[in-house]
Amino acid sequence: MIDDLNNRGYPARVERVEGSHGTIYRVVTGDFHSERSAGRTAERLMNEGYTGAFVTPTAEGGGDYDESTSEHSEGR
Repeated sequence: MIDDLNNRGYPARVERVEGSHGTIYRVVTGDFHSERSAGRTAERLMNEGYTGAFVTPTAEGGGDYDESTSEHSEGR
């Protein structure tokens, strides 16, 4: 999945998260300047077949991903 997202122009990585029910691995894409930009990308991902995409803030805050200049493939 990470390779597929990266090949489609989405900078993706896996984050390990320790929770009350054990360890989970979360696929994260982008470091966005705004919630609006992140939301547009989440919507695009869902339209491309990546169900369950959602926006959540991170401790690091805004990043350097500019979805307006990224190239994304149509369809999935």
